[in-house]
Amino acid sequence: MSDAVIAFRLFLRPARERSLLRGHPWVYSGAIERIEAREDARPGDLGEIYAAGGEWLALATVQPGATLVARVLRFTPGPVDESWFAGVFARAARLRREVVGGDTDAYRLVHAEGDGLPGLIVDRYGEFLAVQCLTAGMERLRPAWLPALAGALPVRGIVARAEKAPREPAAAETETLWGEAPPGEIEVREGGLGFVVRLAAGQK
Repeated sequence: MSDAVIAFRLFLRPARERSLLRGHPWVYSGAIERIEAREDARPGDLGEIYAAGGEWLALATVQPGATLVARVLRFTPGPVDESWFAGVFARAARLRREVVGGDTDAYRLVHAEGDGLPGLIVDRYGEFLAVQCLTAGMERLRPAWLPALAGALPVRGIVARAEKAPREPAAAETETLWGEAPPGEIEVREGGLGFVVRLAAGQK
């Protein structure tokens, strides 16, 4: 999705950029002076955030009209495309290998803001991944992150277990996004112990 369009420009009120400069990924409506939007802009599209003085601050998904207006993806200029997502997923996978070790193949691979991907949760269950897409922004970016996720680990399938977020429109459905649909029962390992997961019946 290298052709992702910047649909919004958000300008903050004076002195409201401090949290972003500290790396906080959220921008609330009270911090915003004005929003400029393309005619074809849609909720969840990408937007650039600027300080009151015009300095570029971040790139985020934007939900106009919400209390939480912007969720930052990048604090440095650059695309939000398949290659960028691949780098984020690689870092997340490397961290989990260091933490959980090789005798565990069931764990949370991506934890939204904790891994720099607001609105996206990915859980691993052996050879399958279960995804929750909690914002319109991540739904918009699915063509970029899905192929990157499929290449992040040697998995057989990726399943969406989406739930409607309380403050943002997001798909409420269950579907196989990539590869094979999971069987009725999946065997996973945690600390060397074996467990059976019924992924089709529920994410947790």
